[in-house]
Parts: sequence; structure tokens; C-alpha cells
Amino acid sequence: MIPKEFYNNGLFCSEIESYMTDDSNLFYSLASQLFDKEKIKEDILDIKPNTANLDFDSFDVFTKSYCYTVNVSFDDENFFLNSESDFLKNNTHDILPEYVGSGTYKLGEKISYLIFKSDRGTAIHDVGISFVFLSRFRFLECLQILKPFKSELSFADYSDFIFKHFDISASIPEIAETSIYKVHKKEQIQKITDPIKDYFYSSLDFDCFKGDDFCHGNLNIDNISTNGTLFKFHDFHCGFTGNGFLDLCFMSLNFSYDNYMFTCLMRDYCEINNLDYNESKPIFRSCLLAASCVFIYKKLNELLIEQCLFENKREEKITSILYCFDKAQWCFKRLPFYDSIRKNFEDIYQSPSRILD
Repeated sequence: MIPKEFYNNGLFCSEIESYMTDDSNLFYSLASQLFDKEKIKEDILDIKPNTANLDFDSFDVFTKSYCYTVNVSFDDENFFLNSESDFLKNNTHDILPEYVGSGTYKLGEKISYLIFKSDRGTAIHDVGISFVFLSRFRFLECLQILKPFKSELSFADYSDFIFKHFDISASIPEIAETSIYKVHKKEQIQKITDPIKDYFYSSLDFDCFKGDDFCHGNLNIDNISTNGTLFKFHDFHCGFTGNGFLDLCFMSLNFSYDNYMFTCLMRDYCEINNLDYNESKPIFRSCLLAASCVFIYKKLNELLIEQCLFENKREEKITSILYCFDKAQWCFKRLPFYDSIRKNFEDIYQSPSRILD
């Protein structure tokens, strides 16, 4: 368990790869107490941790009848947990996880939690991103089901939070000074992040991003599943209401799609939504610029944390970020300021092994 003082928002527990059945384990004890609080009268068979990040930990709890996902954080005002809790409470559908309960609980420290029933098929992580591309028309039809759902957050709200929350000098100042800035100079990082924010807020037309569509906000290979014909979506903590093109732009960056694959996705989306592709080009290109700004800013700071705090030990996480950066160059080069940050940016993300010397 990582102490609360290590991060502002707190990492509750470290990641564990195997299933756990030991009722003396911390995960088991926590799940059992939360089940009692939410009056879930089922015996816990085993537990499998999902992810651990700077904001919350996630683990699956298996009973005879269901699989429950439990997300926990030391931060009782956690943006991501509150966002997903509100979304699941206010929207119900067979395609969505079933909300069970959320709130705060005292377990030594006061924690914030969310519990929902999970019903996952085969993860895209297991079948490959090419499967989604080849089945993209069916995928987009399934994604249409999300559009009428409601979120209190706009894309502007979401992006404001990301730029504030992933500013490491403000969100984790002590750790930044003692760990990150000893590896990469603060001034070098700011020469990358400041132009991103300046361009995002001063040069983009936010009217393009407005809309009534619900956007998942972070579609990636770990939160989409399939039964071979239909697709289902999970992890709604990044959701917002806005232009539907934004969801596909973030997805293309997360899936490391190239320009051709992105264009095919846009054409099919326009066809399904009865939009003129040529007339839509300025809109989805603006959405891609905005998504690229948020993406590169968030992922850069995640990379710094993986490099400097976890010392590259979480190999899957760091290689995933580096792969995304390499494959997204065609997007980044469209950003007018990219040439001015490229040298500093590449110096950081192309040299992660230096901290292991």
C-alpha cells in the first residue's frame, strides 16, 4: 500500500497481477466492508486488481452471480470518481454498467468509492485494434447508443480539469521537486506544456466543440469489449457532452490510428450521422487539434511519473505511452506550435532509460 502522503490525490493500493482469495488481504477486507455498507449480500469468491494510477485504484470483485468493479481513492472529492458516479446514477441502459453505490467510507483514512456491476465481453486488448477498424461501421453503430446519455460536464470543463490536474508543479509540487525535476529540468517541461495550453485556449474555436452528444472521452483498448458482433464500453470517468467527433479523435490517438484509418473513421461516422464529409472536415480537424493538445499534455505528465516515480518498472504503461507518441506524430505535426516544442519533447520521451543509469 502506498501512503496517502506520496501523492496529493493518493494511490490507494499498488497493482497486483494475480487473483486473490485470501480474506486477510487488504483488498478483500475493503471490498467486504464496502459490500456490507451497500447491503450486497453475496460472498466474495476472488478479487482481481485492474489498474492503479494517481487518482484511484480499480479492482474487480467476483461473486457467484456477478462481477463488481470497485474504484477507490483517498480524495473524497475525486473528479473522476464523482464524474462516473453521477453518470451511472443518471443513465441506465443494457449497454452501461449497472450502478450499485458510491460515497465515502472510513477505513483508517476516509476514502471515496464507486461500485458498479461489470459485464464485459472479450477485451479489445485481446483481439487487437485492427478488429475495431475492420468492424468500424458496426462499432460506430454501437457508439451511437451512447449519444443521448447526459453528462453535466462540457468538453471545456473536462479539458480545464486535465490542464489543471496534470500540471505536476501544482498537483504534486513536492514530488515534482524531489523526483521529476532532478531528471528533467522544470524549464524544459514548461517549454513543452506552456505552448500547448497557450494554443489550446487562444487559438481554437470552442464553438466547434459544443454539442449535445455524450462522449466517452477516453475510448481505448482496455475499456472496449466485444462478443464478436457487438461492442460494449466501460470506464466512463472521462465522459462529457460535446461534439461527437471529439470521441473519435481521442479514440484514434489512443488506438494509434494513422491518417488513413482516421479518415476512414470520419467518413463512416459522417455517413451514419447523415453529415456531409467535406463540409465536416473543418470541424473534425479542429476537434483533432484540440484532442491532440489534451492528449499530449496528459500523456507527457503520465510519462514523467512513470519515468521518475515508478522508475520505468511498469513496462506495459510506459511502452504504451511511447508507442502512442511515435504513432501520433502525424497528428502532432498539424499543431502550429509543434516545431517549437519538438526537440524538448523528443528529448524527454525518446530517452526514458536515462533514469536507470
